[in-house]
Amino acid sequence: LASRTLLALPDLPLMVARLHVGGLDFEELAFRAEEIQALALQNHHLVMSESAARELVRETEGWITGLLLSTQTVWHGMADRVRVARASGVGLYDYLAQQVLDQQPNGVRDFLLRSSLLEEFDAVRCGQVLGTGTDWQQMIDTILRNVLFVLPVDNGGTWLRYHHLFRDFLQARMAQDHPDETRRILARLASIYSDQGQWESAHKIYRQLGDAEATADLIERAGTPMVKSGRLILLAEWVDQLPPEILDSHPGLLSVRGDVAVMLGDVARGLAWLNQAADALRACGDEPRLARTLVRRAVAHRFLGQYQASLDDADEAGALAENGGEGMQAVQAGAWQARGTGLYYMGRLEAAIEWLHRSLAAHSALGNQQSTALLLNDLGLAYMSAGRIALALDHYQRALDYWQRDGNLFRQATTLNNLGVLYHLRGEYEQALTFLERAHQAAEQSNYPRMGSIALAGIGDLFADLEASGAARDAYGQARQIAQKLQDRHQLTYLALAEIALARAEGDQPRARRLLETAGDLIEGSGSSYERGLW
Repeated sequence: LASRTLLALPDLPLMVARLHVGGLDFEELAFRAEEIQALALQNHHLVMSESAARELVRETEGWITGLLLSTQTVWHGMADRVRVARASGVGLYDYLAQQVLDQQPNGVRDFLLRSSLLEEFDAVRCGQVLGTGTDWQQMIDTILRNVLFVLPVDNGGTWLRYHHLFRDFLQARMAQDHPDETRRILARLASIYSDQGQWESAHKIYRQLGDAEATADLIERAGTPMVKSGRLILLAEWVDQLPPEILDSHPGLLSVRGDVAVMLGDVARGLAWLNQAADALRACGDEPRLARTLVRRAVAHRFLGQYQASLDDADEAGALAENGGEGMQAVQAGAWQARGTGLYYMGRLEAAIEWLHRSLAAHSALGNQQSTALLLNDLGLAYMSAGRIALALDHYQRALDYWQRDGNLFRQATTLNNLGVLYHLRGEYEQALTFLERAHQAAEQSNYPRMGSIALAGIGDLFADLEASGAARDAYGQARQIAQKLQDRHQLTYLALAEIALARAEGDQPRARRLLETAGDLIEGSGSSYERGLW
């Protein structure tokens, strides 16, 4: 027996087990690039390039009927066939309607139309979006037996999708015949994506629906997770795509935009947005959003060397979060982290370690893995400065392991840099240089100029210790150019001190004295006993 559909034979599973049944699935029936080239040569005497054949495979996934009927087909030898299709009004969608969709029972046809909006689906996702009361697994089994255009997404075959030409046809038909229901299904799907942290999928749907308010709410909700994962450029693009009136009426979005600007190195403008957001949120009494904004602004103040202002913001955010009740634990943990980091830069290491551990425990209890990895890195930095090298190495390595599993180059750059500095302190110069160069490369690849400058400064320090003055001065110069552009006062101070040490090592005492006076002006008023101690 041969059939285009799976036969309902009672002994079929046994026959499959005994290899008495053979089958061809879509993957085996699909034309590969070299087969399309052979077809063009055999039937149309056309020599097709490999790149053109690959493009046709991409457009049709190798489905030969889609290839023959698609009006996007570019084979000049098929021009007559395409002209006939256009003249007769028969195209790909007509074929799919007449030969596939209209051949199905009503229930199956309705399922095909509605499930196409889900892009990828299983029985659980169908229940979440399309509602309960239907045996969705039975419906999926039915289309698997009878419809050629259903393809597995995962190896287990539990998640499915439609061939994209068939999916596009179904979605167009659904939007045409049931526009209101289409919007409801898409809105429900976007909400599920948002709840699951699939921000890009949710954003795509809200943009498709033209729902600016829902898009704004999504971006604000996604702000902190996307910043922590280093997806800053995409987040900035989303905010900039919003209508100006939406931004003006959503101070929480201004807060997100300010945070992104600070992390991308535009600290002055980011702080201005954060100030504007804080003033608006304070005026309307929105304490939860104000607390989040103050945590973000604490980072901006710290980058500018305004350490007391950073501590003040962290303390106010912590107080607001403590009184905020349910849902504010993560904000409070973030405030503790901002306080600990601020104390570190002020040279109060033991107090910094205490607050960072408090934040680490809170984030761990909440299951916030990204925040936990950030805390591990901050604690490594504090332990390294306190001379507790073994503890620092352990914390750095745990943080790096997480960022590598997560594929997060943005955060890897920071931890790789810190490991480079640590190995430098231990006198393991080759390993130190390897980590610092990897940090610089990761910073460039993830568009993180501030960390790129820090890694270059570390490379300069390493060359200075090896008495390679020219290479050290070159690395410091590259680092300073970036820091000046970013107005990173702490980094500029560090580089000034590093170049003083380099001038002294070279015996250039007058230059060292001039640089020392300039550095004193930078440090004056910073409130950092750490920087003053170095000076």
